[in-house]
Amino acid sequence: MALFSLDFANKEEKNEIKNLKDEIKQKDLELSSKSLENLEFKNVKNNQDIRALKMETEIESIETQNLFELEISKKRNTEKSKTSPKFDKHRKKCKKCKKCKNSILYLLFYIKN
Repeated sequence: MALFSLDFANKEEKNEIKNLKDEIKQKDLELSSKSLENLEFKNVKNNQDIRALKMETEIESIETQNLFELEISKKRNTEKSKTSPKFDKHRKKCKKCKKCKNSILYLLFYIKN
């Protein structure tokens, strides 16, 4: 009978140890799931930050491109406004003087017409 009670006590202790191990595993799973949730949240936040940075760089590149195109169009407009009326008058009078033959403007107007 003493052996039976000792064996029964060992079974109870084994069950308690098994239950404690199960509780520890459960807590580990809970902690790991919480840490995974935190990592996923951080990952989502980082992805949002990356998207925001990409959008900012795209906007900046578009703005610089627009500024560059605007400067080019301004230069073209000023060149046309400075030269074309006077040069047209001159071209009508002189048909191919040395000045006109060597100038780029003459070639441009000659090609256009």
